[in-house]
Amino acid sequence: MSINSEQSYGVNHLWGRALIDRLVLAGVRNFVISPGGRSMGLVVAAREHPGARITVHPDERGAAYFAVGLAKGTGVPAVVISTSGTAVANYYPAVLEAFHSGTPLVVVTADMPEELSSCGENQSISQPGIFGENVLWAKDLRVENSLLEGAEQTETDQIVQSIVEHSTAGPVHLNCRFSKPLLEPALLEKNANAQAFQFSSRGEYSPKKLPVDLSAVEELRKKISKAEKGLISVGRLSAGLETTSIIDFVDELRWPVISDCISSVRWNDRTPETLLLSPDLVLQNKTFSEKLEPDLIVHFGGQPLQNSHNHFLRESSAELVVVDPFSCRINPWGRECSQVQASPVDILKAKIPSAKTSSLSSLSIQVNERLKSIATQEDQFSEIEICREICRITEPRESLFVGNSLPIRALDLVASGQPLSLGHNRGVSGIDGLIATATGFLGSAGENYGTLIIGDMSLLHDLNSLALVKKSKRPINVVLLNNQGGQIFSRLPKLPEVSGFQECFVAKPDLEFENAALAFGLEYRRAIDIQSFREEFTAARKAGENCLLEVILEPDAFNKSLAEHGRQVDDVLLGLS
Repeated sequence: MSINSEQSYGVNHLWGRALIDRLVLAGVRNFVISPGGRSMGLVVAAREHPGARITVHPDERGAAYFAVGLAKGTGVPAVVISTSGTAVANYYPAVLEAFHSGTPLVVVTADMPEELSSCGENQSISQPGIFGENVLWAKDLRVENSLLEGAEQTETDQIVQSIVEHSTAGPVHLNCRFSKPLLEPALLEKNANAQAFQFSSRGEYSPKKLPVDLSAVEELRKKISKAEKGLISVGRLSAGLETTSIIDFVDELRWPVISDCISSVRWNDRTPETLLLSPDLVLQNKTFSEKLEPDLIVHFGGQPLQNSHNHFLRESSAELVVVDPFSCRINPWGRECSQVQASPVDILKAKIPSAKTSSLSSLSIQVNERLKSIATQEDQFSEIEICREICRITEPRESLFVGNSLPIRALDLVASGQPLSLGHNRGVSGIDGLIATATGFLGSAGENYGTLIIGDMSLLHDLNSLALVKKSKRPINVVLLNNQGGQIFSRLPKLPEVSGFQECFVAKPDLEFENAALAFGLEYRRAIDIQSFREEFTAARKAGENCLLEVILEPDAFNKSLAEHGRQVDDVLLGLS
C-alpha cells in the first residue's frame, strides 16, 4: 500500500509531531534548527510544541556546535534538525566533538526518498551512514511507511527509546526520508489523527546507566591497598558528581593529584591540599621530576591537556590504571596500562580499603607552599595575565568557556581553586565552532554573566556564530586575545625557522574585528594593557552587555611570559627536599 500525494503533504507534520512530542516526554528540551524545505514538518512540529525550546541558526555547522554547548552545559541531549544535502555534512565537525567528548547529541536530518537518491536529484546526497563510526546509533527511516496503519506513535516510541539509550555517551543520528518537502496546513484539517493529537508535558531526562566492570574495580581496590607511593592523575572530565567523587576519593587517600584545567577538579572550592599547583611547569622542573617516582598512578578521564603531564604518564615506571566511564579506549601514551570501565562514583562506592598515605603527599604540599609566593605576582601583559585577571574578577559559580590553542594553555597556568563552571571543546580540540559551543554552554547556565576566552584565528573560523551571541538572553563577553595569528605554532621546535612560517602557519588575519562586532550588533570594547582590560571587562559586566572585548597583544607575549613563569618556578623549587 502506498500513500497518495495529497496524504503525503500532511505526513511530515503529523510524524514530526509524534517524534518531537516523544523527545520532549523523554526530557529533551532544546531543539536547534536551520531553515530548509525538506525538514519543514519537523521544524513546525518543534515550533508548536509548548515543551520545546527552539533556537534558529542558518549556519548548520554553528547550529550543531551550539547544540553541543547546550548538551555540555545541561547534561541533557540537544536536538539539531536540518534539511537534506550539504546541510547534513556541515554537522560533521560537531558530531566528532560530541563523539570524542562523550556529549549527548541527537542529529535529525530530513532526506529524499530512496528513489530520488543517486539519480542526479537536486540537493540529494547519500545521508545514511554519513557519520560512520562517529555516532553510537543510527537509523534510516522512510517516514510514510510508519503512518500507513497509524503506527507513527509506536514507531516514534521505539525510536526515542533507542535515542535516549544510546545518546547517554555521545551522538546519535536519525535520517528521516520524506516524499514531499513542503507542508500544506489545510490538508491537516482533513486528518483525524492530526486533529486528535495532544502534546505531552515535558518529562524528566533519565540517562541510561553506563556499564561498570566490577571485577576491574575490585582489582583496583587491591592495588590501592598495596601502594606505597600512589598518585592520582586527572584528565578531561565533566563537572558535577564525578568531580565531587574524585575529591572525596582524594580526601580519603590523601594522595597527590596532578590535574590540568580541563578537569573540573581545578575549579572547585574543595580543592585538595595535595593538588599540585602549576603542574605543567612543575613537571618540567628537573629537581621535582627526579623526586616524583610513584609506584601506582590512577588516572581518571581523558587525555590531559599539557605535554608535560602526558610525558610524565608515558615515561613513568609506575603501574598505570585508567578509569573511564565511557569505554576502555583511553591510552594515548602508547604504554602498558590497565583499563577500568567505571565512573569515579563507582570507584568511591567500592569502599576503597584504608590505604597508606602516599609518601609523595608531603612533596606536593611542600611544592605548593613554595609556589604560593609567586601565584599572585603580576606578569607582563600577555594571554596568561589576562586569564589571571578574568579568574580574579569572575564571581564564584559563574561560567567560563575557554578556546583551544594558546587561551586554554594560558588559563591552565593560573587556574587554582576558583569555583567556576568551565566549558571547552577538548574532544578533538579543533578551533572551529568555539563561539557557537560557548554560547550554548554559557546560555544554559542560568542568569549569571558568561565569558568566552578565544583567539583571533578561532574567532575568524566561527564568525557567523556571533549572531548567536547577539541573540543570547544571558549576557556574554567574548574576550578576543588578538596576538596576530596562529602563535601556537611558534612553540613547536624549529618550525619558526621554516621558510614561509609567517605566511603558512601564523597566517595573520589582518582584520578589523570592531567591524565584525558592529555587523552583528555587539558592543565593542578594546584593551591595550592590563589596566584598560580591567576597566573594560568590569564595565562590560556591570552593563550586562553582549560584548566583543578585543585585547591587543604582542605576537611573542605568551612565550616570553611562559619563560618567565618557568624561571620563577625553578627558582622557588631550588633545594627541594
